[in-house]
Amino acid sequence: QLACPLDLGCHSVHQGSSFVEMARREKKKAFFETFESLTSEYTKIFVVGCDHVGSLQLQQTRIALRGKAVVLMGKNTMVRKIIRDILAKNPESKLAALLPHIKQNVGFVFCKGELAEVKKVLLANKVAAVARQGAISPVTVVVPAGNTGMEPTKTSFFQALNTT
Repeated sequence: QLACPLDLGCHSVHQGSSFVEMARREKKKAFFETFESLTSEYTKIFVVGCDHVGSLQLQQTRIALRGKAVVLMGKNTMVRKIIRDILAKNPESKLAALLPHIKQNVGFVFCKGELAEVKKVLLANKVAAVARQGAISPVTVVVPAGNTGMEPTKTSFFQALNTT
């Protein structure tokens, strides 16, 4: 048995678990409570893709949405578990429609007001990003046919790029 040297608001005696595990449990519990309170308080939810979104861009979006909406980011597995728990308590809940959309890097925007107004703010904070290796472009890219200026023996470069 270990006595708790810090006043963390937890039990004074711990058996078989470290302080780090206790902190994780507390954070998860707080996230569960936050998500549940937001789903009960707000009537509308956006699921937004957050791939290649920097922390500054996310912060600016949160600032722009103050008073209109709340942005929540979290682990997909935890969010799925919370939604399943809510569905177990309340089978009529419409949150089941969110489950198929919780894939990859997503965030949730909870709002009470007009969705169109919140969508305008979200789109206004969308910025173009530099192309990265392996990233799929969100827009169609067309390269017109034409002279490359390379010798016919140098076409292996394009074959390595796997272009068609």
